[in-house]
Amino acid sequence: MDQPAIGSALTARSGFDLWTIVMDAPDTDLTDIDPTLAAPLAPWLSTLAGRDGAMLDAIGPDHAALYVDGSDTLVVGFQLWSPDAQRAYARPPLVLDCAQGRGWSTLMVLARKPDWFRAPILADYFDAQTDSGFFDSFAQVIFAGAGMGGYAACAYSAAAPGARVLAIAPQATLDPAIAGWDSRFPKARRLDFAGRYGFAPAMLDAAHHAVVVHDPRHRLDAMHATLFRRANVTSLRTPDLGADTFTALAGLGVLDGLVDLLVRDEVTPAAAARLLRARRTDPDWLARCVQTCLDSGHPARALRVAQHALAHTPGAQAEALLRRTRDAVRATLP
Repeated sequence: MDQPAIGSALTARSGFDLWTIVMDAPDTDLTDIDPTLAAPLAPWLSTLAGRDGAMLDAIGPDHAALYVDGSDTLVVGFQLWSPDAQRAYARPPLVLDCAQGRGWSTLMVLARKPDWFRAPILADYFDAQTDSGFFDSFAQVIFAGAGMGGYAACAYSAAAPGARVLAIAPQATLDPAIAGWDSRFPKARRLDFAGRYGFAPAMLDAAHHAVVVHDPRHRLDAMHATLFRRANVTSLRTPDLGADTFTALAGLGVLDGLVDLLVRDEVTPAAAARLLRARRTDPDWLARCVQTCLDSGHPARALRVAQHALAHTPGAQAEALLRRTRDAVRATLP
């Protein structure tokens, strides 16, 4: 599509509207997109706009594929892109975190609503990539995602046997017959998780190696993680990272190191623990640690953690944490 038509699609509304572009121009070369229009809502996408080898293709009315050409390593990821989910616009997707600076190729599947990527047309799309030999054209394929995207990364990795997989707090399924205990996503329980690429743990059987990262303090995430027990799956427990495990890992700056371990087949709980030493100087993690100690009846341990926080992360936040901890400890005394 020529430049004026793309420009019309971009400026037709008050902000950057990805789906206007996709529907008006199903096969869009991102060199036609003005980066300054994408930047306000999606800084990470503005870095791709205007770049050679970047394409945006429609996959039906509710999904799109963003492909960026690079080296013979391909990272495949999944991202919710909903006008109602502004955070999805603002933070870079996991696949771009993996590929940035490495020159890897990326394929990112976008959804305009939280449908867990269960549309039958997506199964057809991945079947087509397998049949065409697309995945075989790469020396190495990595599927990565978090939450809903983590589910999809595991499920669709079956389209590329031998792939490596990084899934952060994924759901195994939301089929009520299997995961009826997970009531967090009531609308998703009506989706079909019994069809092709349905039960994510089973789809990992063809993977070279998969890593499932979760916070064991989050009961439902931990219950899903138990369903992924397989010989080729490493489960990494990351306590006290909070409700959004992916954001916490990104904030600690350990995602790149985790990907490097995955690529080198060196992911072990001990190696991951060395990476996660960065938590010891993270104020938010230390505060959650203090609360966990208090909640589990270990006030002396909570006080030691709070004192560590002040020693290694000095400032108003650490001072306030120590005061609150001392007050809480006093309250436990007879």
